[in-house]
Amino acid sequence: MARFGDFELDQQRLELRLRGKAIELQPLVFQLLCYLVRHRDRVVTKNELLENLWPDAHVTESSLQRVVSLARSALRTGGMEDALKNFPRAGYRFMAQVGAEPPAQGPAALEAAADDAKWQGQLAQSVSLLEQALAQYRAAADSRGAARVAIRLARVQEERREIAPASGWLALAGTLLRDVPRCREHGLHCWMASQIAFANDQHDGAIEHARRCHEIARELGDAELEALALAARGHALMGQGDIAAARASHEEAAALTLSGAVSPEPGGFILCSVITSAANRADWGCASQWTEQFARWCERHGKPGYPGLCRMHRAEVLHFKGDLPAARQEIEAACTMLREAAPWAEGDAWRVLGDIHLAQGDLKGAEQAYQRAYTLGWEPQPGLAWMHMARGNADAAVASLERAIESANWYNRERRTLLLANLVALAAAAGLTERAQTAMAELEKRQPGNLPAQSALMARARSRLAIAQGRHKEALADIQKARLNWLSIGATLEAALEHMEAGMVLKQMGDKTAASLEFNAAAETFKSAGAKQLQKRCEELRK
Repeated sequence: MARFGDFELDQQRLELRLRGKAIELQPLVFQLLCYLVRHRDRVVTKNELLENLWPDAHVTESSLQRVVSLARSALRTGGMEDALKNFPRAGYRFMAQVGAEPPAQGPAALEAAADDAKWQGQLAQSVSLLEQALAQYRAAADSRGAARVAIRLARVQEERREIAPASGWLALAGTLLRDVPRCREHGLHCWMASQIAFANDQHDGAIEHARRCHEIARELGDAELEALALAARGHALMGQGDIAAARASHEEAAALTLSGAVSPEPGGFILCSVITSAANRADWGCASQWTEQFARWCERHGKPGYPGLCRMHRAEVLHFKGDLPAARQEIEAACTMLREAAPWAEGDAWRVLGDIHLAQGDLKGAEQAYQRAYTLGWEPQPGLAWMHMARGNADAAVASLERAIESANWYNRERRTLLLANLVALAAAAGLTERAQTAMAELEKRQPGNLPAQSALMARARSRLAIAQGRHKEALADIQKARLNWLSIGATLEAALEHMEAGMVLKQMGDKTAASLEFNAAAETFKSAGAKQLQKRCEELRK
């Protein structure tokens, strides 16, 4: 939290308060103030501000001037409009004196301060504080404390996608623990080793390290360490395709967290992992429920959650619940926050934004978002493939999805059931019936289980293959099964797609009355969701 004059700029609660009362600000105005306060030691150029406030939009300086003017208006209410100084042809600088937090005393206080910095998305500051704590622990010959901090440094670096320094810190922690009797830090070392192995797509190693962490946790009776091990194990099992076991492992980890056995910082990580896993298997009902639990948990602990991540999860849930305008608002804010708070997840946020653009029929916006996601190291599938398909490039659609399925990347491994189901649908729609059959066989071998989302994906894949083979009655039965499963988890937009598909099948069968009923149902949902192009498509099909 930054204090200047009678103002408090609270980045945890996303508030600017004047004498304790929150001032209503537009998101861009708040982001501008945060950025200038954070970089108050220098003049920030106009280009830098334009790139950070509007990273993927072309705007003029007049837009920036308007945001600065609104910020000054807000500060004027406390007599501090001069805090934002304009340096002609150079940029802007925040000139007010910012109150410093009480100086940390000792390594434990430095660790606590590092926690606060991380919650606020200030990872660089968190690293600096942890490095100071490590030096103090080593000076005091406290190997356990030094090892713990080295592990925490490894984690922050891994979250910043800096795997080499993360591995270095972990190696140092191992050296420090070499002569220390079995303790909690040994378990944390195994857990962090699992995280790094996962980041390097070494899934067998990730499972083994998670198993050892769980073993140490049970031996020591450490519920927090056990929850971390279960979360790591869940992701590894997802990568292997064991969806039911992965879900059970993650839900046990989440239950331990919600029971109060886990402290806030690792608890936020665990709950975020659970939601990510649910989203990766397209289990939107589960993701929605855990997102609500996460929000309540954050309120109970007075924390905003991992900055940006909670908003990203909420955006994805809103998308599949059929509220695209709200989803877009959430994800655009998340993209900005994640750039500094959690760089490792920024690419995933751009993927979500691309999916929302695609659902709204904005192919250009979708392409730009998918490109940004790919540049940041994320595979924006299956949305990218469907974008190619919408542009009439079926070969590129199928080929790009096949590459993602064959990838060893952990993210694609977790989403393999989802990707295979979409490959069946894409290949069938492209007239590549044999390829669709092969993908269907691969999907059935994975035995996704009886979870609603997986049942919906399986039924959708079977129906699209049946349509391509002219088995219309079988296709309609599977379409209905898919639609009911989607509805059972609140995925109304997906259910509407099944209505539209059923309408096209009935139209081919010559039953125009029944087809019109399906198209009307789909169009109503698309209209409510803000999916204008899909609504227009339904109306064209109905005619």
